[in-house]
Amino acid sequence: MALANVAFLAALSGKKVLIMDWDLEAPGLHHYFRGLVDVSEFKAVKEKAGVLDMLWRWKSEVAKLHSEKDISNLEAYLSDKGSFESHVSNLSKNIKLPKEGRLDLIGAGSLTIATRDGELSYEAALSAFDWNSFISDEFGSIFIEQLKSWAIHEYDFVLVDSRTGLADIAGICTMYLPDLVAMFFVLNRQNIEGTAKVAAAIRKHRRDLIPIRAIPTRVLKLGTSEESDAKALVVDQLVKVGGFSLEAANADINKLALPQTDGVPFIETLAMFASGVTDPKLDVLTLTYVGLTNQLLGLSLPVPNVEQELMATVRRRLRPQKATPEYIEALKEAEPTRAMNEIIGFIDGAIEAEIDETPIDDSHIRALVHACELISSRFDDVESEYLLTEKALELLRVKYGRSHDVWRNDLVNELKRGLDLVQTYFGQDEGLSILEELDDVLSGVELSSNLKIERIGYRLKSARMLEEAERLDAAKRTIGQVRALIASLIDIDSLAMDQKSSLILSDAEAFLILGDVYLKERMPQKAIVEFEAGLYRVKLAEPHPNKHDAHRLKFDFNFNLATCSEGLVPTEVRVMYAVDAAEAGRGFQFASFRFQTLIDIVLLTEKTNPTPIFRFCTAVFFDQGRGQRSALVSTVSRSINSSKSFLDRIELLVLFLEPNANIGLGEISVNLLQTLDLFERTVERRHSATAKANSYKLLMKQLEKVKSLLDS
Repeated sequence: MALANVAFLAALSGKKVLIMDWDLEAPGLHHYFRGLVDVSEFKAVKEKAGVLDMLWRWKSEVAKLHSEKDISNLEAYLSDKGSFESHVSNLSKNIKLPKEGRLDLIGAGSLTIATRDGELSYEAALSAFDWNSFISDEFGSIFIEQLKSWAIHEYDFVLVDSRTGLADIAGICTMYLPDLVAMFFVLNRQNIEGTAKVAAAIRKHRRDLIPIRAIPTRVLKLGTSEESDAKALVVDQLVKVGGFSLEAANADINKLALPQTDGVPFIETLAMFASGVTDPKLDVLTLTYVGLTNQLLGLSLPVPNVEQELMATVRRRLRPQKATPEYIEALKEAEPTRAMNEIIGFIDGAIEAEIDETPIDDSHIRALVHACELISSRFDDVESEYLLTEKALELLRVKYGRSHDVWRNDLVNELKRGLDLVQTYFGQDEGLSILEELDDVLSGVELSSNLKIERIGYRLKSARMLEEAERLDAAKRTIGQVRALIASLIDIDSLAMDQKSSLILSDAEAFLILGDVYLKERMPQKAIVEFEAGLYRVKLAEPHPNKHDAHRLKFDFNFNLATCSEGLVPTEVRVMYAVDAAEAGRGFQFASFRFQTLIDIVLLTEKTNPTPIFRFCTAVFFDQGRGQRSALVSTVSRSINSSKSFLDRIELLVLFLEPNANIGLGEISVNLLQTLDLFERTVERRHSATAKANSYKLLMKQLEKVKSLLDS
């Protein structure tokens, strides 16, 4: 940013200035000047051949050397200043500069580059370039000297943007090209020490023939002890390591430091166009760069008078409504809070334009929404993330109001993002509001089968939220809507098998929710009817493509039937519901209270019929490679109390099984012992801090007792 502003200010003062982008791995110097030319001209600037094109052409010329005649051709190439001028873009041709002022750019390179191996993309050409052979075998230093000689002859000042460091490209820019090196760094230890080492290496190579300036940037907390301490460290490192004199180090730190100001743009923009003031003399950042320009270039420039027409033209090109989608998306690289404020301003401007009947291109609107998504993902606080989602929704609602068909999918997708956020972090009211809006957008139009199935899913989520919020009548009405939607689809012959299966599972989910509603209304008989009907539908659609949802529903139906039917169905029926729940829950973790509830019900079985117990043990304690045992132990061992409850039930289970040892108790004992061994290790790891407590000691004694029962 400093180089771009110094170059522009020098050109405004009537100097002929060339800037070269030698930051080949991360080029982008041209972006600072996009407002000086119109969009079509700027595209040509970005795609023009540049530094890397020149370097590869030199390699090709050197490869032709086979005779004295070839050498003379190379000399002719070197003497032809057109070899360099053809790569120059004039950035100031539309600006009235005083005297012979001029601002030119040689960029990093074109999109595709001619190499000895043919046309390559910029990235591939850079990767293939051998810097060592360029210097040692291909007379690279001659090329650099010739480029330098041409530039010095044609321009008053040549400013080169370089990577930090000493190797490869950065080495060329610090060792071969410059007559002065300006090193910009921030005030942290890593930057300070690295800058001092680079300065030392340059002095060693150039034998103190090149001036070096050290310039701290983004300096905060001016006048504080923290700033003083950081500056003292800089001076110490520059003197001891970097070879600066004490006077020179102090002069640079005190005269050249660039303070952090509120006016620093975070997307590449020249300072005077980024600020909101009309007079550059009132802009702190512009004044800072004027001082830096004078110090580095040995000038005494006043603050420039910029024509208001130029100021207005550049700012008009940069205003949010006219920004390109690429520019908008570039905000994702900015500091999140500032990027959020910027994108919100863009969206507000776009909404105003829509209201004023001056609609913006659809691509720009979608770029704004996409930028909101990218920026929001960088926030740790949910409020900021949700604020950006709400702004995107606000904009899309305006567009949807003007053209339903064009913007329906965009609005639906953003509403889905908002739903994910509110379901995770916010209350039910916000979630229900978005679900109702989703249903409103998807209703009243002819939807594809997939979208209808999607709409059913949203209605089911609404019904569940209403049930959980005790809004039971609204939940029942929503279930009625779900069933009507399912009925309109289920008999369509063109539906794929997975779609029909999904519909059946959705129908079963509706029975589950309605059964839960009846339980809250203290009508368990009606709940049992709903649960049994839903369980029948799950079984009807087997095998299910979505096995996880099918198993979850089977578990929920059977668990609810086992727990709500006491006194309403025979005990052996309740026991079988509990066993079926355990088998359906195999392979996923269910809460410890559910395990304890199920085992309590299973233990109600008649001792003369141990089969349900054996099925239950097989489902719960036989690992079968699914992590079932680990999931169970992890759940029940979370506290001393839950661990004790678990052992109580295992002890009852063992006592129940003991008289039936002739029916396969041995295999169950092995799996129970393995489970208890894992349980013991987990409890020790989790509760070792309480090892001296009586509760922990009693738990360990109880564990040993249960193990001894199994061993016997």
